[in-house]
Amino acid sequence: MYDVVQVESKSDLQDFIQLPFTLYRGDPNFVPPLRSRVKSALEADNSLFARGPHALFLCRKNKQLVARIMIGIDRQYNDYNGYESAWFSLFDCIQDIEAARALLTEGELWAKANGAAYLRGPESPDNTDTYKGILVFGFNGPPALMNSYNPPWYQTFFDQLGFTKMNDLYAYRFDVERLVTPKKTQIVQYAMKRYNYRVDSLDKTHLDRDLDDIHAILVQTVPTFRDEHMSIPSREDVQQIGQSMLSIADPDLVCIARTNDTNLPIGYVAALPDYNQVMQKVKNGKLFPTGFIKMLYYRRKITSARVLMQFVIPEYQGRAVNNAIFYEMCRKALAKGIISGDGSTIGENNRQSRLSVEKLGAEHYRTYRIYKKKIQ
Repeated sequence: MYDVVQVESKSDLQDFIQLPFTLYRGDPNFVPPLRSRVKSALEADNSLFARGPHALFLCRKNKQLVARIMIGIDRQYNDYNGYESAWFSLFDCIQDIEAARALLTEGELWAKANGAAYLRGPESPDNTDTYKGILVFGFNGPPALMNSYNPPWYQTFFDQLGFTKMNDLYAYRFDVERLVTPKKTQIVQYAMKRYNYRVDSLDKTHLDRDLDDIHAILVQTVPTFRDEHMSIPSREDVQQIGQSMLSIADPDLVCIARTNDTNLPIGYVAALPDYNQVMQKVKNGKLFPTGFIKMLYYRRKITSARVLMQFVIPEYQGRAVNNAIFYEMCRKALAKGIISGDGSTIGENNRQSRLSVEKLGAEHYRTYRIYKKKIQ
């Protein structure tokens, strides 16, 4: 009845990419991904794939395609966390728990054969949050850029199939105008003068320098988030992410704090215009023949931004660096017509980051869950 196969042919790969367009047809909250970007994330030059093997699986019921999943091993992650696991991603399934069971069982067998004792996910194959976590709270609207989306029954699947919560990731919503009040201006100016730092916007003419600084910040801050089971990204990872986002990035929304005397990078916040407001207009996930024209038109009407990352090195935490970066970024965002933002995702155990955005007046409005399961 259920037939699970590993993707090997071009036609299987096309089916793998097509499935969510079929499953979510008619769902007003589904944002069609660009097919070209999904295909690119599945290609061999993805830096994640250099860290271990991966495989794609399809599940058919009575010859009809009903589910998909991607499984892989990240040896760098495992070495760093001492956690012999396989990750999974791109899980999609009709409302049929037996289809989910058949698919996940095959994934577990593959993971075990490749030395994994646990299965964890969903993770994202493109090193962003696009497919990270199962949405378990906040189904009232489409996701912000690079956030995942799924129907409510996915949580039921994982809860009933032996998975347990590994970590919850929070998304926050905030009003940009509230971050640039006269009182905020005074606080930020005082802190920047007292602790001798400034906030610069991304400079595309010195992109390598700025990516070097971002990597240097991550090297110092990621180890403080051990509970979130992260691993320190390589310089190649930072390069790949930076290049992939460059086409839609607004330099004014990527801000780096540096000391005035030595230009030491001490923190950064990265945000992108919420192109999901545009992609909802590109129904089939294809830029041509009309999708590109729609993108050119609707990108001028974007009113929100997605804050992707916020990091401050330990030495400068508690010195309003995060406030200063947000202030500068929001000041420029308002001038571009951006009036709201999504700040995500922040691990539930990362109390310092959660507190910093909550003090800015942000509201927790969505939760994404990372699951784990011991392979029997």
